[in-house]
Amino acid sequence: GLGLGAYAAANAFLDAFAVARSRTGGTRWLSTNWDGWPVDAAEGAKAVQTSIDQFAMTPDEAVEAFRRVVEAPLEGQVLVSTGNLDARVAQWVRREGAGAKKDAGAALHSRPALGTEYVAPTDDVERALVRVWQEQLGLEQLGIHDNFFDLGGNSLLWLKIVGRMKRELGRDVPLTSVFEAPTVATLAKKLGQGPAPAENPAFESSQSRGAQRRERRSRRE
Repeated sequence: GLGLGAYAAANAFLDAFAVARSRTGGTRWLSTNWDGWPVDAAEGAKAVQTSIDQFAMTPDEAVEAFRRVVEAPLEGQVLVSTGNLDARVAQWVRREGAGAKKDAGAALHSRPALGTEYVAPTDDVERALVRVWQEQLGLEQLGIHDNFFDLGGNSLLWLKIVGRMKRELGRDVPLTSVFEAPTVATLAKKLGQGPAPAENPAFESSQSRGAQRRERRSRRE
């Protein structure tokens, strides 16, 4: 995911290291790529919040998956996926999701299956944000609680969206806001807490200096 480059690189190194060591024979090396584990085994798996959460294993499934990996005659890199791996690779690796199809000029497609219910925008700011996000993500429908990254969003799309939102709303939207407010609802609230849009200070200062020069010229005349 966006912002997890170092984490992904570290895990890729572990995968390559295990594969290389396994080829030398002797000691068995494993690097297992797990799907989500329960955060708190006492409470069970957390409620589904994002598209990743729906693939999280229950405590029993996690124990069984660990047993199978350890006991099976496997070496090198091992993947444990509770969902359709090909479909997930197509969306997150080959970028065949909403954004890629939109850029290719394909028709809009339906809202993906998420862990959040669809909620329509409730005010003008939310409606403006939803319209921009839908156009850039290539979606027919987008709820105010839908997570940008779960919809197939990435850093390049966010750059485009920030530019559009600036024109639509008339105010600057920080590039980092997607990490703090990855949904339309949270972003609209964050923008509502900020100062009201103001004119460009440099432009105002230039206007003021120009008016002063004109006044001085008129006095000399």
